[in-house]
Amino acid sequence: MIGIREGKRGPRPILIRDAVRANLTRTCGAIGICLFIWATATAPAQAAQTHILANTFGSFNGPVGVAVDNSSNLADPAAGDVYVVDTGNHRVMRFDASGNPAPFTASGSNISGNALTGTPTSAFVTPYQVAVDPANGDFYVSDALTGAVYKFDPTGKLLTTIDQTSGVPLGNSGSFSPFGIVVDPTNESGDIYVENRGYYNGDGYTQGDQIAKFESSGTYGNAGIFATGPIFGEPPIDNFAMSSSGDFYVVLQGRNVTEYNSNSPIGTLDTNAPTAVAIDPSNGDIYVAENSPKRQIEEYNPAGEAIDSFGLNSFGSTYGLAVDASHNVYVTDNAGTKVKEFRQATPPVVTTNPADDVTAHSARLNGSVDPAGNGEVTPATSNTAAPNPTA
Repeated sequence: MIGIREGKRGPRPILIRDAVRANLTRTCGAIGICLFIWATATAPAQAAQTHILANTFGSFNGPVGVAVDNSSNLADPAAGDVYVVDTGNHRVMRFDASGNPAPFTASGSNISGNALTGTPTSAFVTPYQVAVDPANGDFYVSDALTGAVYKFDPTGKLLTTIDQTSGVPLGNSGSFSPFGIVVDPTNESGDIYVENRGYYNGDGYTQGDQIAKFESSGTYGNAGIFATGPIFGEPPIDNFAMSSSGDFYVVLQGRNVTEYNSNSPIGTLDTNAPTAVAIDPSNGDIYVAENSPKRQIEEYNPAGEAIDSFGLNSFGSTYGLAVDASHNVYVTDNAGTKVKEFRQATPPVVTTNPADDVTAHSARLNGSVDPAGNGEVTPATSNTAAPNPTA
């Protein structure tokens, strides 16, 4: 609340700093007249929202990928759960939204509680990223050294294995080495996009990452491929995400985050040393993990405008970033052993009401404060200032 005090040097602002003191009587002497600009009707005022570190969970060895099951399918038993790729321990782990273990229910030697160590016939070697189909909760795990992407249902049952026998182009002497992976959010067909770092033409000049499209069955889709290479010298992809409009946001290692529409770059985000990117499924905001000069998360609106930053120096380095439908952000600390959860913090809402008991020298200001910003209004306490004839 800003008031104006008339004095010898002209008008100057008075800042009422404490919103809890919304019921206030201010008395002024004959030297000046206090004029308060006050709403003539009830008016809520709310500051911009941000994120705060609210939880850390798990015990990992160099965690990389993280994903949230944002499925609205009532038949999905894992809706709202968080998947973490514990790369150093060769497993994928699942937790509920509070960070408690969420066990898989399928049986097999590859499952132990909330840990998935591979398929029933082979173990993970270097699991890297995980992605969840928002239509039904099925999830995918990429493993670079086994050269495969594995599809599981929410119970942990293996459904499909995608490898180079799918027909994905590899160049003249390349291989299928999957790293980044996303599920297409633009439809419910379950198509996936996979970053292949093994593409190579064998001529010493033409190599690079590709992003290839596969159907949910594991069949390679010819129309879905584009590449940041294969131009020698192009920076490799660290991470990528896909918006609900079908655009890709690709982290080019050590450079920037580039937005692609199909094969064509259409813009970049103004960010420094990005390592991971994720998109809010509710509003399309883009979150980017920066590694230098500040380790923090930057938030951009769909127009590419920076609107928030948080988590300064709260993690060592990260290659995993995920956002749930409530705008909460999950970050893997690759240099540590935990997942960090940043929850959206709604600041207090201050509601101002018309002043009463107005005289030539004083007025009673009325209002209330909702400290949680959740619509449950807490009446403010009354506070009457002592008269100050020299004010």
